[in-house]
Amino acid sequence: MIKAEQAQFQTVIIGGGPAGTGPLVYGGWSGRLAELLDRGVALVEQSSELCVGKLSKYQVTANTAASDFIDFLMPEAAAAVFPKTRGSDVYQTLLNQKSELLPLPEIGKLLKMAGEDLAETFSAYPQSELFLGWSVSKVQQLANGQYQVQLLNAQGENQTIQAKQVLLATGGTPTAYKQTGKRVHELAQQAGAEANPLIMSSEELLTESGLQTADMWLNHYDDPQVVIVGGSHSAFSSAWLLNRLEDSDFEPDDGQIKIVHRAPIKVWYESAEQARQDGYHDFSEQDICASTKNVFYLAGLKGDAKQLYREIAGLDEQNKCDGIELLCHASTEQALSDNRIDWENVALVIFAVVMIF
Repeated sequence: MIKAEQAQFQTVIIGGGPAGTGPLVYGGWSGRLAELLDRGVALVEQSSELCVGKLSKYQVTANTAASDFIDFLMPEAAAAVFPKTRGSDVYQTLLNQKSELLPLPEIGKLLKMAGEDLAETFSAYPQSELFLGWSVSKVQQLANGQYQVQLLNAQGENQTIQAKQVLLATGGTPTAYKQTGKRVHELAQQAGAEANPLIMSSEELLTESGLQTADMWLNHYDDPQVVIVGGSHSAFSSAWLLNRLEDSDFEPDDGQIKIVHRAPIKVWYESAEQARQDGYHDFSEQDICASTKNVFYLAGLKGDAKQLYREIAGLDEQNKCDGIELLCHASTEQALSDNRIDWENVALVIFAVVMIF
């Protein structure tokens, strides 16, 4: 319960995932967390954990080197805020493999532990309050410029707090436009399909339960086809998982998985020279980072997703992937209408394009 004298805060942060805890983690890194919490911070997170968000649920490797996930723990100032994390085996593992792209569940273990350290830190600052297991039902700006935030927990209890500023960090969910989903069913029915394909978001597929659901659905078809809409990292991660299902009857070949996208695929390289030597040319001078000289420094495919693209595109001559085909069109409608998609046998459609916040 909220103490009456603590109902007023400087800042309310809504969302305790990586983005919401970012200012606090930076405070720990820079040695200014005490200054921030002394001002009064309310952190609202509907789950029981901080920092980790949904990362630990995804059954793929990170798109970022392990070093980027442990940088915040390196300064001595961080030792006082994250003692349990710095002394953990998982931290040592990431430190020893800092140049590697590690599985996201491993990264999730580190972030979960960092969240536990942050939660303990909150208890030492009476001006600040941590609300785990609470969600926000309403945010309203008052006449005096303050924000009134209404909270709700799983037991149906309501609380109200106020703050001078509100930081929204609730994340997003990949989903499909209803009209696009309707079009998918129309195409399947027009082709004479016995059943409509299963439609999932990449976010759902990348979890263990989502992948199991997809596998069971695919096994109901004699010649299952898969359509993945989007050309981002999540699209290629989805294809990577489906192409390597263990103990499954689904072993894609001859383009059974189609990735439909509207723009050239962005792939990360250390330099333009390296990209060209690899046979990749879908970039311009504007796509080269001025400071690092990397091609597609932030948005480019890395790790398993990058390697899969190389196999599909024929850049890796020794490991060509015949089970996945790329279809590039100016619009989603054109892509879905491509006659290379066998809609009669499409069992699964994955949307990896639209984020709803």
